[in-house]
Amino acid sequence: MSNILRCRRITRETQRMLMSSLLGKAHLNNDEQAQVAKIFEAITQGRLRVID
Repeated sequence: MSNILRCRRITRETQRMLMSSLLGKAHLNNDEQAQVAKIFEAITQGRLRVID
């Protein structure tokens, strides 16, 4: 996940997978939850570009 933030890009498939993990209540530890939150924050703030 740190690679996503470093590259400032995420594929739609990876975005869907992360959403499924969050919505499906997957067993994410605190660090993973924080990383996912950073990714979605970056998307909403325009710092991360979603590509196909």
